[in-house]
Amino acid sequence: MFLLMPVIFLSCNLEDFNLQKIARPDDIIPVYSAPIGFGTFKISDLAPASLPSTFLIPASGLTLQPVVISKSGTSFTSAAIDSAYLVTTFTNNTLCDIAFELSFISSSTGTHYDTFKAIPDIAAGSKERAVRFNLGPNDINALKRATDVELTFKLLPPSSGNLTYGVLKSDSFTVSIIFYAPVNILKL
Repeated sequence: MFLLMPVIFLSCNLEDFNLQKIARPDDIIPVYSAPIGFGTFKISDLAPASLPSTFLIPASGLTLQPVVISKSGTSFTSAAIDSAYLVTTFTNNTLCDIAFELSFISSSTGTHYDTFKAIPDIAAGSKERAVRFNLGPNDINALKRATDVELTFKLLPPSSGNLTYGVLKSDSFTVSIIFYAPVNILKL
């Protein structure tokens, strides 16, 4: 037993632990994160009404009906939040690239407070592609005033051929949106 004690004490090297970093509270950055919306959208549910299956998707793209998501229950007020982000994650199960815009709106007045465009477009077949939108102070204020988030999608056909609505109408894509903000604990 006495021979085992020195082995135990010598095997634990305190230099392996960065105690200075662990003890400094300015290195600890908690994060506030809240989901805003999630959905899987079928092309036929968002396409303009009465499109025939033989309708050829134009080279300029096909704009789908916007999706409006209520952001009720997602709010924040803190002097400890210096920066914030909206993170959207896409899975594009279509044969087309998708142009995507996200807007903060008030659905009762129709006011658009702020709009963000995903650059580059979401490529056909993308899986779990994350797009992060940095929110400045004006964007954060717009998010606070808005009652809803509006998502606008546009199908962009591949350059390698013609595509009809009938080929795409049963395809779908998935979008999730979260609000993410590091919290400066020294300001609490």
